[in-house]
Amino acid sequence: FGPIGDTPLGQGERAGFELFVGHSMEDFLGQSAAIVCLCGSNSSYAEVSVEEFATFKNSGVQFLLMAGHPPTQLEADRWQHAGVDAHIALGCDAVSILTTLQEIYG
Repeated sequence: FGPIGDTPLGQGERAGFELFVGHSMEDFLGQSAAIVCLCGSNSSYAEVSVEEFATFKNSGVQFLLMAGHPPTQLEADRWQHAGVDAHIALGCDAVSILTTLQEIYG
């Protein structure tokens, strides 16, 4: 949902993750991944419907991450309803998230 270099996840390949960069939901369709992390701004997330986010879970994604803190509890609830399993941001429970990712990714 924007340049990956704008986020800390832009360093993901160095951490051993295979990255796919897309700029729209259509770019992601047809990709097969157990773990997906969406990176974008709050305004870009607001433009995506719950149904579009749910597409990831419906396509076999086991764990859906979103970079950044949700701006409000209402937004957090909206994303959770859409299938977002966790948010990656300063202050998140990184150990728990990384443990879960390791269990999925092997």
